[in-house]
Order: sequence, then structure tokens, then C-alpha cells
Amino acid sequence: MSCTTGIAHASCSCTVDNQFLCVSSVQPNFYASLAARVGKGALSQHVYLDYRICNAATVARTTDVGLYLDWMPKPRCVLLGDIGLVDSASVTLPAYKRGVSDGCIRGTLDTGPLPAGVYKFGLKVDRKCAVTEATETDNVATATVTVGPKKTDLYGSVTYVRLGPKQYRYTFKVCRAGWAARPSFARVFEGPKPAGFVAPKIPCGSPTSAYGTIVAQGQVEVPPGCSTLDMTYTHAKTGWRMMCLALDTGCQVSEYNESNNIGCTFPLVR
Repeated sequence: MSCTTGIAHASCSCTVDNQFLCVSSVQPNFYASLAARVGKGALSQHVYLDYRICNAATVARTTDVGLYLDWMPKPRCVLLGDIGLVDSASVTLPAYKRGVSDGCIRGTLDTGPLPAGVYKFGLKVDRKCAVTEATETDNVATATVTVGPKKTDLYGSVTYVRLGPKQYRYTFKVCRAGWAARPSFARVFEGPKPAGFVAPKIPCGSPTSAYGTIVAQGQVEVPPGCSTLDMTYTHAKTGWRMMCLALDTGCQVSEYNESNNIGCTFPLVR
């Protein structure tokens, strides 16, 4: 582990090759690091805590570790009960051995979905002060993270089946990921095939009339997952055409991805 990514503590120093050199001893010395990050997309309400718990002694040790929320435990060994404690566990830390083991265990905790707000997490090693250590001031690591408001993502796709001359049955697939604030306003429009068969990028709130003729529109209830709706349509023109479904054209729903609200297909009408 490089010095730039590690945690400074009393038992370690930085060497000329930018590595941690820990002073090992039989007497235990625990230390920890903690980082908090928010999930992406549908997991944007989840907080992930990346932790590292270490033992700077040459013998393996078992200790009790506590996770705290919105109350920071004292760095020195002071028993103040379980104020703010949300979880605890007994862990066995490997022995430190230079070039073989750094004496650490690592992992990630998922808090699950949390309401919007600012959260302060604390991690304390030897939380019950059961072990006399070489240094008692480096047992606590903290991290603060901000969880934003709940968001959703609406997206759709279009497929078709030819029924007869110029007549096609279109199936519109409407999907929701995450949470939806309310029903979405949707438009179906038909027009000439764009160059390269690339669906148009229509910013949220922009009119769709510039890209084709609106053939259907209205409020649609977007349930969790996906639902489908069929429509039979007779084209006025032959050749390569475009049929698109545009969701949330009125910007009613705050989404974490506003770039995938349009789904299109390109039939060769004959």
C-alpha cells in the first residue's frame, strides 16, 4: 500500500519507495480507515462504507469493532456506552509480517436505502477498551457522505410487426428503474428515417414536432419494471421510416439519466 493512499498512524512511517513500514511488536496496536460513497442509478440512496482495520503487531489479535452513526466515538479509549452504535462485530486481525501481510482486513458495508440527508459514520476498533495498545489514539476512523433525494429513470423501446401494405403493429415498452414521482407524459411520433439510423436526442422539455408527426400522446402510468402497449398504424408513405416513443416530454419526473427517454425503431414501409 502506498503512503498516498494509506492512513498515517503512530506505528508506521513512509519509506523511500513510498510504502508503509510498520513497527511491529508483540504489543497490539489497532488502527483503521473508512471511506463513504453513494451508489449510482437505482442504488443512489445506498451508502457504501469501504473499511480497513489493521493490526500492527506480530501476532494475530481478536477485537471488537463498532460502527457509529451521527455520533463520533472518542479516539482515545474511553467507555461511553453505545451512543450512536448501529452495529458491532468481533473480528480477528492477522499478524503483521513485513512483505507477507500488512495485518489488515478490508471490506465494504452496504447501509441499504437511506433518506436524503448528510450522514456521519464512525468506525472504532477495540470499542470496549479490552486491549491495552501501544497507541490508544488511532482507533477511530470517520467518514461523511451526502445522500440526495430519491430519483427514478424512465426509458422505453419500440418493436414492430408488418400486418399488410403500409400497416404495422407497434409494441411500445415502457420501463421504470428506481422510483417514479408521478405518471409520465408520453408522445409517439412518426417521421423520416434519420441519417445513420440514429434516434434523435431530444432534451427534456423540447418539442418532438421537429422530428416527425405526433400520432399519439397522453399520460401513462409507469409501474415498477416494464409494461407494454400495442398500436396499429397505417403509414402514409413508403420507404424507410422512423417510429419513436418519447417519455416525460414535460419534464415532470426528476431522473438520474435524462438521455434515454426516447426509444425508436426504423421499419422499411412497403
